[in-house]
Amino acid sequence: MLCCGRKSVERATFEAINSNSLVYDGRLVVDHNFRTNDQVVYAAGVITKFARKYRCQTSTELCSSREAGTRLAQCLLPVLDPLSGAFLEAGSAPNFEKPFAQAATLPGGLYYLHISSPKPARESFSSLMSHPKLGRELVSEPATGSHEYLICAVRLDTQGIIHSIVYLGSQPVEEQNWMCLIGLPETALNNLASRFDENIISDLPSFLRQNWAIALYHDRFSEFRLAIREELEKDEDFVSALSRACSNLENSQEQMDVSVFLSALPPGKHGIVRTRLRDFIHTNKNQLEMYQPF
Repeated sequence: MLCCGRKSVERATFEAINSNSLVYDGRLVVDHNFRTNDQVVYAAGVITKFARKYRCQTSTELCSSREAGTRLAQCLLPVLDPLSGAFLEAGSAPNFEKPFAQAATLPGGLYYLHISSPKPARESFSSLMSHPKLGRELVSEPATGSHEYLICAVRLDTQGIIHSIVYLGSQPVEEQNWMCLIGLPETALNNLASRFDENIISDLPSFLRQNWAIALYHDRFSEFRLAIREELEKDEDFVSALSRACSNLENSQEQMDVSVFLSALPPGKHGIVRTRLRDFIHTNKNQLEMYQPF
């Protein structure tokens, strides 16, 4: 028996919200600190929505529940423990960045996995495929006679950033590893798009299991990316070059040309990311011993 239904608020839950005079607008309304109109009632998750004044376009259904729970805990800490040193943030609604994953075991022993970026207007397949920011979809199907998987698709936006990954097959895949790929440019995946177009990649799951990708799956790689971003955001040359590149792409659907961006930088700045990556691999060489010095 297969049961399908819409995610909705149960009647008993709605009556509890309504009887306590909490603001409800299709979902329980919260502010940027996940607080309802009652100052001692906090809420997070798919049952909530941010107040309209924040003009938040991302639905909570598309956000990672782990990330939402972490943000809620950060907001509760200064209330429950004023001596913790934490404080409530003021301003706009939080910007969710972590990927949202859905997995299920289907009839026939099939394993389904869908990982996506928490971006607006992409709640369904039809809205995703018609969205102007969708670039292309790389679809891999196994060779005839192979039963490893049925289909694997990697979807890119117009700038070549990985937006979502879909997999359907008889064997589970490395879910936590693949979640690390969301938000990365396809060029960071060993030039995924160009290799796919040249028919060098015929099996996406096998390609993503190769040794070259181990660094991307390392538990400190996200911290490395964050540190690099913070460093470059403080560099005037990078900020100036990026600003000019973005202004040229405001009314264009074309992908940013990395070579043009690099040409706008002083020669001494070209190797910053490469140097930092070399240091990262050297620091974690016990786990990344498959990489040769470069």
